[in-house]
Amino acid sequence: MSLYHQITSELPEEHAVFYSTRLPFLPVVTLDASGRPWGSILAGIDGKPGFVRNSRSQYSTLSINAKLWAGEPLLENVKRYRQDGSMLVAGIGVEYSTRRRSKFAGKVTKLEKSGDEIHLEFLVDEALGNCPKYITIRDLIPYPNISPTITSQNLDLKLDERLPDEAISLILESDTVFLGTTYAASADETSRFPSHLGMNQRGGRKGFIRVLPSDGRTVVLPDFSGNIEATPLASLTFISFSNGSILYLTGVATNLIGAAAHHIMPLHTQNTLTTIHVTGFTLVADALPIRQRPGSTPISSPYSPPVRLLAEEPGGATRIDDSTVLLTKIEMHSLTIATFSWTPSEKLNILSGQAAILDFTPLLGARGYQHMAPLQPTSVNDDRFRTWTVSSTNADGTFSLTMREKPGGAVTGALFNIARKLQEVRPELLEDARPMGLSVGLVGVTGDFVLPPSPKTELLWLAGGIGVTPFIAMLRSLNPAFEYDIWLILSVREPEVFIPLLSEALRARRSRGGKIVIDVFSDTDVPELVEESVVLRKHKGRVSREVLAASTGEDAGTSEKAVSLQEREAYVCGPPGFEAVLDLVVDLGLDRAKNVETGADYLSNPEWLNQSQTHWTDAWRSLPRACEQDPALSPAANSSELVVSIVKASTFAYPLMIVLILGHRILFIRPIRMSHPLLIPELLANIFTYSSKASNAVNAQEFPLKADWSSFLYHASLVRSLVYESQQEVLCALRFISDTRPVLDLFPGLHTLKIAPSKENWSLSLCSIFTHPGLKHLNIQCPSYKYEILPFTLPLSRLQGLTRFEIEGEQMQKIENSITALIHLPNLEILVIPPYLAGPQVLEAVSVLPSLQQLLSRGVGRRFSCDCEGNPVVPNFVEGCFPALNTITITGCADGLSAIVCHPHFPASIDKIDILPIACTTGCLTHFNKSLADTCTGITEYELYSELDEGGPSIMELRPLFSCRLRILAIQASKPLRFSQVEFRELASSLPDLEELFLNESPFKILVDESGAPGGITLDMLLSISYCCPKLKRFGVLLNTTQPSTEDVLHVVPFSDSLRDFDIGKSPLSLENLEGVAIFLAHVIPSHCEIVFHEDGADSQMWKTLASVLNALRKMKDLGRWLGEQSKPHGLTS
Repeated sequence: MSLYHQITSELPEEHAVFYSTRLPFLPVVTLDASGRPWGSILAGIDGKPGFVRNSRSQYSTLSINAKLWAGEPLLENVKRYRQDGSMLVAGIGVEYSTRRRSKFAGKVTKLEKSGDEIHLEFLVDEALGNCPKYITIRDLIPYPNISPTITSQNLDLKLDERLPDEAISLILESDTVFLGTTYAASADETSRFPSHLGMNQRGGRKGFIRVLPSDGRTVVLPDFSGNIEATPLASLTFISFSNGSILYLTGVATNLIGAAAHHIMPLHTQNTLTTIHVTGFTLVADALPIRQRPGSTPISSPYSPPVRLLAEEPGGATRIDDSTVLLTKIEMHSLTIATFSWTPSEKLNILSGQAAILDFTPLLGARGYQHMAPLQPTSVNDDRFRTWTVSSTNADGTFSLTMREKPGGAVTGALFNIARKLQEVRPELLEDARPMGLSVGLVGVTGDFVLPPSPKTELLWLAGGIGVTPFIAMLRSLNPAFEYDIWLILSVREPEVFIPLLSEALRARRSRGGKIVIDVFSDTDVPELVEESVVLRKHKGRVSREVLAASTGEDAGTSEKAVSLQEREAYVCGPPGFEAVLDLVVDLGLDRAKNVETGADYLSNPEWLNQSQTHWTDAWRSLPRACEQDPALSPAANSSELVVSIVKASTFAYPLMIVLILGHRILFIRPIRMSHPLLIPELLANIFTYSSKASNAVNAQEFPLKADWSSFLYHASLVRSLVYESQQEVLCALRFISDTRPVLDLFPGLHTLKIAPSKENWSLSLCSIFTHPGLKHLNIQCPSYKYEILPFTLPLSRLQGLTRFEIEGEQMQKIENSITALIHLPNLEILVIPPYLAGPQVLEAVSVLPSLQQLLSRGVGRRFSCDCEGNPVVPNFVEGCFPALNTITITGCADGLSAIVCHPHFPASIDKIDILPIACTTGCLTHFNKSLADTCTGITEYELYSELDEGGPSIMELRPLFSCRLRILAIQASKPLRFSQVEFRELASSLPDLEELFLNESPFKILVDESGAPGGITLDMLLSISYCCPKLKRFGVLLNTTQPSTEDVLHVVPFSDSLRDFDIGKSPLSLENLEGVAIFLAHVIPSHCEIVFHEDGADSQMWKTLASVLNALRKMKDLGRWLGEQSKPHGLTS
């Protein structure tokens, strides 16, 4: 029997009839010019079946007449067919009303296109019918009135780019995806296994496909594909059947098995995952001419397993391997509700409201493989994992789970059968069940349905039945430092069970202040509850709006003042359908978007996982409570930098050192001595002892518990940006770790690193410690570094993904040799270096970088040595150098700069240039600017920074630039600029497209001329700019305020409303000139424009005085014009 007996080389007749009569749309996959697979959606104009046809004479040919829309990948991919007449294709047909599907593969044999309509013929050489196992039933109807619009698109994502939020939302809301794969055969395999494509459907519960929050572009699919194993490329196509949006993705695919898969998705039990690192995408709105029938509800496949979160997602679990829990106690509350207490094999840190995940395989045995089970479909993917909210953690290290027996449940059925049998024959074992030795696996602790870390005390809890369990745990752990105002609304069938549990938790609570109001809704009698500061109110029947409305008065608040619903943070936990109670409270005024946290039983209501992935700061809720209650360790909400000293004497210091980065761009690690004997160098040493079994540990017995270590690794995986300062402990750490030990690999998601050594003699020779394969941005600050920096050897192989590299510092020697090594970084896009390095040698070295877009200079430093009298040093540029460059900073003598720009291979694509001349002879700057204008005809931004004693450029030196369409002109010089009014008008009229103009608003020296004038631009000269440059948005100038305006300000042309910033820098201003300057500016500067001045200027106080009255003057001017008055204000006193 052939191995491929189910795959036929012909299209069976029943398959042909299926395609031509049952399908309103057909997903297919084709390749683009780079060989990447892209999924496409083919559909007829009217959204009905029949757009696919089949002729009995050509039974293996499918003929398709489809309408395409903008953004559809097939529009571009069909060009391959036109080039060589050959094009692979594969597709899958799914009838969603019956869960029937069939797929095919072959090639395109005919292609005709007219406008947005296309005619295709597919020759099918592989056909296969598939099972209905994971298909969602849908009631689809035609929807021909579509208006397709590309909302976002990027066909070639850069390394640090992410998918847009609307694309990620569509992925997380989908229960269906179409997976396209490709197999590219090698030359020696083509005859036996020719190249082909594959297209299939993957389905599950809504949200079963996840996106890594760390990079916002890696899609995680609980799946495995053989094609991907051979050719690691794939496409994903997502459809919104409610609004017609289609998301097309393509990327690099990887199959993960076993531990590698569990590292990404800890609770996934099939041991296989596929990740697709997206390299291109298109999102088209309102494209699909088919929709879900209004009022109908999709029906998920009963075989679909629960949704599993990723390890790095908020609420995601950290898998704990080889850990167990022992059943120690059983407390029966009723026939179907009981509390089971467990002792873990190792210490756990569980926050109130979190859940424990247990593996009952040791009790029930592992399930054998079964493809389908029509009588009990959920059993096929039963991994024996169960999750319950922890109802209490006890002083002896045990934790308790209060649960309800689920009818037909494999796990709860077994546990309750054991409990009832013990109650009958061995009741003493209920009190101490340890002699039974019933031990099961502990998979992990999960959940972020916990009390907020900040002291929020006005709470609203909505609980349905067993959903009260997390609130029982929260009551026990209320912070005694605060007085709480809690309103609990409980709907329950067994109040005789849950009221005593609440009473026990209330007696054990640590916070006795404030007030707790409990409204219980039940059809049966509710027991009494007598506790200090607790009010119990009993209601018959279901929760109603009327009763809730009556309960929102003073009785629902503290005794002093009622607390409104808007002031409360709400928590909701209950069975499916209980959210209707939340809707009632929202109707009474609760803000659902801002104030609601939702939790539910992991298995009975997995839909809670479908909420959008939240901001990283939500992960604070998984921190140990000891950390939450320390105000010194709380993140500053409005801070972009956080300085932290690790002083905790507990093992929680390890995760804290990492987690404090969450929600912030930068964390400064300043480790100081802790009272705990394990110091930072020992921690680093022990990290590698633990992971690689090396023998260089110090105080290894002080290594944290395994649970703490797991928490450390989890939070380390969330780190994105890190600043490293050299302190003594770090220096010690380097002595314990070999230079081949990459410490930063502890942070798998790290993309930004800043190294700021604070000591002159601090060596970076162990640079491999500071490398990371995922690093995108690297910044090195060496203020007084006198030695060669970063001798790149081994680290280059670990920096291939680097896109931005910045070096800041002075007095660095021999660094040119290290800069030249950067040519081995193919993805480098931005290079920032000190000014003295932006010379010919470095330019020549980096000119071959294929991706370099910006070569910038920042900071100050020693001059780049150059002899203007001799022959200038010219880089040896080669043809095709700087293929991607658009922005450059160059420094040197002006003659040498001219030679660089005049080089025949200097890139003409430059549109922004920064000039740092070191020395200038007469006319050399004019020559440089003329050379620049002739070479880079598209230059739009020109910045000149000169510390030369000659001062700023003259109008003659700037005149060659007037032929360019400059948008930005910025000049910074040592002395004020001196233009005549005629020269200044020439400058303004020659550059009408200027959007930013800065004319030495803060020179290094402000010198007066023979007449006592300080230089700069007079008030009347400003009118040339206001008249000639209507697009100006930012304007900086050194004003000569000693010369009053001679113009009638009521009849001048003011600056246009586009002007936002007017920077007068260090402009001088005297008291006698203040009034005239203020009146002039009030008439020429828009009222919304901000006046900016330098705080360290000699006359900054005078400018503050002017700014304080300028707004009033402008309002008076506007009011006067509105009233038709023509008289200007008479001085400041008016």
